Amino acid sequence: MARSGRGDRVAGVFTAVFAWLTGSPLARRTGELLHGQAARLIGVVLLSVTGSLGVLVTPFVVRALVDGVVAGTGTAVLWPPLLVVLAVAVAQAGVLALRMVTTAALGETVASRMRTTLYRHALRVPFGFYPSSESGAFLTLLANDVSNVQVAMAMDIPALLAGAANLLVVVAAVLVLDWRLTLVALVSVPLAVLLVRIARGHATRTAATQLAGLQELIGVVSDTTGVSGALQIRLFRRQDHEEERFLRLTDRVRRLGIRRTRIEALVRFAVTVMGALVAVVTVGVGMWLVSTGATSIGTVAGFAAALASLYLPLSSMAESRTRLAAAGASLTRIYAFLDVPVSRPALQVRERPPAETAVPAGNHAAGGEVPDLELRDVWFSYDRARPDRAGPTGPAGRDAAPYRPERWALRGVNLRVRAGEKVAVVGPSGSGKTTLGYLATAIYPPASGRVLIRGTDAADLDDDRLRALVGCVPQDPFLFNDTIAANLRYGRLDATEEEMWAALEAANLHDTVHALPDRLATRVGARGHRLSGGERQRMAIARAILQDPRILVLDEATSQMDAENERLVNAALQRLSADRTCLVIAHRLSTVVDADHIVVLADGAIVERGRHRDLVNGGPVYSRLYAQQAGPDRTDE
Repeated sequence: MARSGRGDRVAGVFTAVFAWLTGSPLARRTGELLHGQAARLIGVVLLSVTGSLGVLVTPFVVRALVDGVVAGTGTAVLWPPLLVVLAVAVAQAGVLALRMVTTAALGETVASRMRTTLYRHALRVPFGFYPSSESGAFLTLLANDVSNVQVAMAMDIPALLAGAANLLVVVAAVLVLDWRLTLVALVSVPLAVLLVRIARGHATRTAATQLAGLQELIGVVSDTTGVSGALQIRLFRRQDHEEERFLRLTDRVRRLGIRRTRIEALVRFAVTVMGALVAVVTVGVGMWLVSTGATSIGTVAGFAAALASLYLPLSSMAESRTRLAAAGASLTRIYAFLDVPVSRPALQVRERPPAETAVPAGNHAAGGEVPDLELRDVWFSYDRARPDRAGPTGPAGRDAAPYRPERWALRGVNLRVRAGEKVAVVGPSGSGKTTLGYLATAIYPPASGRVLIRGTDAADLDDDRLRALVGCVPQDPFLFNDTIAANLRYGRLDATEEEMWAALEAANLHDTVHALPDRLATRVGARGHRLSGGERQRMAIARAILQDPRILVLDEATSQMDAENERLVNAALQRLSADRTCLVIAHRLSTVVDADHIVVLADGAIVERGRHRDLVNGGPVYSRLYAQQAGPDRTDE
């Protein structure tokens, strides 16, 4: 515990310095990434200071050599100072090498932990964060922003520590050499500090703008080089258009990069010019003192050597300050993402539909049994689906003006699905069918109301329990660019090879996979595009068979298939849904005529309920939809 306490204190001091240097208070939060790194942090400080001790020796050795030569001392007396210079140089090289290894280990550890933290958070933020976020945002965080922080910790802070130690040592040395020359040299320090502070502000703004441009550029690359994007580009023959867009964004990032480099170059130029002026003025004053007999020429030469030893460290410090500003901008972006909540409370609904649009639950909502799936007075709006946005009353709390979204996707939905029952959800396009499926699978939380699974609020169920209870076969299943086995095991990670083959058999895909050269080890390509649409759909069914959920949400999967694929998929779905509770999101009404119950959505609300025979004869919305799909000559038996 004592060691842990010391480590925490060391990390606390380091992060406080980091926050000061980057100009970002958020840098203090990086202490959570420095657990167990106290030894390396202390090592960086000690090595930076130790490397500066050679600077302390150099001006006195130079003074001894020059004064010895001027006095006509023999060469035998000059060899010891020369050997001291050699020993100091070797020692400094060794210290620098050890510091490089230590700082690299520190930087890589921090970068690895930060990437892990970001990815872990990305996997757990609610799904609502992603639809409206830029496609390149997270990739930019993971690559460029983390890299900026890594460079700041592994290179820039050690460079500043070493430079500061060199400066203190040199000031001590030159004070001993000649206090008058020291006062002359220190006149320029306030000007240098002011210059660096001004440059840091410009560098921070430029770095933030450049990172935003780079994020947009990566997003474009991600969209256009993925399988789906590449296909659309070729279908519409938009290669030239995308090339022009890429060139425009690339040029913007290029110009911002040049601007940022100009700031660094201007700082280095100013520091170099000031250093040269200080050296000229100081040596000039020193030579005047020599002419008056107030000091020796060796002292002036030693003083000049001390100033020269500060040139590279001061230049590195100036550049490090501008890079630290970029790290501060990156930290702002990183912690803005990490502050996105992984869960959020239900929102209070202030808006209700007119009384005439509310449909009573009817007998289907009655009964004392606990249904497998239940939606109680569920309201949902995509306007408030992002977890990083404020609640309906805003920061001011309950007294603020009520939030009124542009449109409710679901409005007061009540639905019960009993064990073993097949319930279909139908409605015109935009009525809220897909949204209801999202809430039934706990992808989105409701804005108001409750989604209950086996009598328990979905928000109170952990991932393992949800996975065991609820499964889904979407209309357009996603397959990862991995093997068939890896994609199947997404349903159950410990599935054996025999179980996978059995699932493929049930999904009418066994013979197809068995005929492949690598069978289960065959890679399916990006988004599974090495498989046909029907094969991808049956892969999703096989995956759900391995998952073996109690409740199954089916987004009708055969609407765009040929007759043979539709037959195979339907047969697989029949096996999958047998003895399960099913909620079917139906696009073609002919596929749900055998459903135990049908609910009709319109404008986010349930407007009709019943069986097919009742609705086709007495439900205005359902009968109109059915007539549109069946054609004028179709009559219901």
